Amino acid sequence: MLGLGEVDEDHRELVELTNRALATLHDGLGSDREEQVTGEIVSALKAHFRHEERLMEACDYPGRAAHRANHDAYLRQVDELIRDYRNRRTSLFHVADTLLDWIFEHIEQHDAPFVQFLLARAEPAS
Repeated sequence: MLGLGEVDEDHRELVELTNRALATLHDGLGSDREEQVTGEIVSALKAHFRHEERLMEACDYPGRAAHRANHDAYLRQVDELIRDYRNRRTSLFHVADTLLDWIFEHIEQHDAPFVQFLLARAEPAS
């Protein structure tokens, strides 16, 4: 994805979990399994954000405040989306579709510049 194994692995896990939510819907496994999968997605998302934020802090990434604000805003949106799902105001398909859209947008717009910064710092000076 971006060329930084540990961040790329987090992204793959988030996409896999979201795809699993869609598979749960397709397979008709029921609301208990749907609830489990949405919980797994939220837990993985929070763990990924904490991981990124530790990396940003450790390397003194200049864009970390804006990146963290993006994480915080997205977690609020995810909480609202999950609440709407639990209250039957939206579908699991909509939740998963929204999550996938956001994951790819976030990778492109926020994580890619961060990873480029990290990789540039790791390159030996000529």
